[in-house]
Amino acid sequence: MYLYNLNDQPVRPATQEEADASSAVPGGIIAIDGVRYYVDHEYEDEDDDDWRQEMAMEAGMLHGINAYNEVMGWDVEEQYY
Repeated sequence: MYLYNLNDQPVRPATQEEADASSAVPGGIIAIDGVRYYVDHEYEDEDDDDWRQEMAMEAGMLHGINAYNEVMGWDVEEQYY
């Protein structure tokens, strides 16, 4: 379980007490030090991988294979002859 702010941004792993408190409240919103959060399943980056591949394809079509590799996070500076 993960602690999220109200902008749906993951903050950190939730403690068991936070998870229990969030599940006990309708809507799941809890306040910690005056800031409102909710607890949900841990963020999975599968959608980010799809998005990154799409952006890499667009960059590759516009600027070539090096742009594709850069967006994918692949460092291919070495040249093989």
